[in-house]
Amino acid sequence: MALPGEHLEAARRNLARASTCAPDDAWVIVFLFYGVLHLVDGYLKTKGARFAADNHSVRWSAIKTSPELRQATAAYRALQSLSEQVRYDPVFTPTLTEFAAATKHAEKVWGIVEPKLLRGIVAP
Repeated sequence: MALPGEHLEAARRNLARASTCAPDDAWVIVFLFYGVLHLVDGYLKTKGARFAADNHSVRWSAIKTSPELRQATAAYRALQSLSEQVRYDPVFTPTLTEFAAATKHAEKVWGIVEPKLLRGIVAP
């Protein structure tokens, strides 16, 4: 079981991977999503065992039951959907608009969740 700080590092590694891809590489979207996923997982771990998430459906339930994440839910879900299209739809090719949307969704979730995670990591 990874600790919140380890999830933060995994989130940052995925963000770094996204930044090293060609801007039109569909995997940018996947790396952005997994960065957000680790960020959210790290934050949820700061809230205790009740919010621990070991798969997508449990994680989604935990996100929906965390009032402080309410503003991030639509962006998280939209980014997850784009990531799934990249991974599971062999003919899906993201448009420039979808790349921009993925970046916007990731930035929104990071802006909401990262400060909460950092406070949770340093809080006793």
